[in-house]
Amino acid sequence: MPVNHQIQESHPWTGKRWFMDILYRETLLDWPNADKDYVFAGCKIKCEEAWNVMSDKQKQRFNRYAEIDQIQCRSAKSPIVSETIETTKAIKAIKPTETTKKKQQVNSKPKQVKKKSDTDKPQKLSGYQLFVKANRKKLAEANPDFTGQELMKEIGHMWTNATEKEKKTFVERANKENEQKLKEFKAKLSL
Repeated sequence: MPVNHQIQESHPWTGKRWFMDILYRETLLDWPNADKDYVFAGCKIKCEEAWNVMSDKQKQRFNRYAEIDQIQCRSAKSPIVSETIETTKAIKAIKPTETTKKKQQVNSKPKQVKKKSDTDKPQKLSGYQLFVKANRKKLAEANPDFTGQELMKEIGHMWTNATEKEKKTFVERANKENEQKLKEFKAKLSL
C-alpha cells in the first residue's frame, strides 16, 4: 500500500514535521527520479531516530519554522499554508538568536591584511622558479592556444626532462639571488 506523502496536514506544523519536510525535499533534490513514497517513508523513519537524539540547539531552526507557521496560520486563517514569499519574510522578521548575532558581528569586520614589516625575511627563490620565469614567456608565445594550467604543466615536464647541468645553472643563480637578497635585508636592518 503506497504511503501518501501528500497528506493535507493542517498547519501549523511542529518543528519535528518541518524537519521531516526539509529532509524529504533535500533528499528529492539528490534523488529526483526516486520513488517518492519510498523516499518519504525513509525520511520519516530517519527523522524519528534523529529527532530523539538532537539537542535543543539543533532543533531550534525547525522550531523557529514552526513559530513562523503559527503566525501565518493565525493571520491567513486557512488550513494549508504553503511555503511562499511570506514565509521567507516571516523568517527574516524573527529576531536573530545570539549565535547569529555573533556570526554577523564576526563577518562584518573587515579582513585584516598582514602588513609587511621591515623585519620580514625575503622569500627564497628556487631554481625551478627561475626556470619558469625564463621559459614561460617563450612557451606562451610558441603556443598561444595553451591555458595557464597547460603552460605550467608543460614547463613542469621540461624541468623534469632537463639535464642536471641545465638544472644546476638555475639552482646556482637562485642561490646567488637569495644571498644578494639576504645581504640587502641585513643592510636594511642595520640602518
